[in-house]
Amino acid sequence: MKNLISFVILAILAGFGLIQENVPSSKVFYYAYDERIYLSEASDKVIVQFARNKNSESGVFLSDFANLKEGDIIWRDDSTAILKINQSEKLKFQSVLSKREDVLLVNPIFKTAEGLDVAYTDRFIIELKDKGSLKALQRLNEENKVEILELTDHLILLRASSGDDALALANKYYESGITK
Repeated sequence: MKNLISFVILAILAGFGLIQENVPSSKVFYYAYDERIYLSEASDKVIVQFARNKNSESGVFLSDFANLKEGDIIWRDDSTAILKINQSEKLKFQSVLSKREDVLLVNPIFKTAEGLDVAYTDRFIIELKDKGSLKALQRLNEENKVEILELTDHLILLRASSGDDALALANKYYESGITK
């Protein structure tokens, strides 16, 4: 009887542990194919969006940060770079960079459960469910101070206001029911 009770208690604890493993530890997510994809923050990378072309001034930028080497900067375009930084200095880098006049934003890099990096800036892309949703989109844009940068037959490139979280806005737009 003692063994049976021990087994039941162990089974309950193990079951509880399995259930807890399936609960995402992060509240950061994005939508893909009607499913939430949960993200965890990468410990050693940030994405930096500059106000103007900085790629050509890479050497000057590096001289401001003695711990960064040329291989620690991965340029995504002329004004957006991913920085590989020491985990212990990540918060310091984010703080220093976010105070610079030439920096528009500094965001952490996230990882999917499969280990893929996910980075975002102030822009996000949506696809409307139908053309009738355009008025609802305009209303959402006004409420959230979001600007349309480019409009094609299928996709719309939007930019969040300075300081707003584009990932949270992309999720909000999806949850509004007007986007795919």
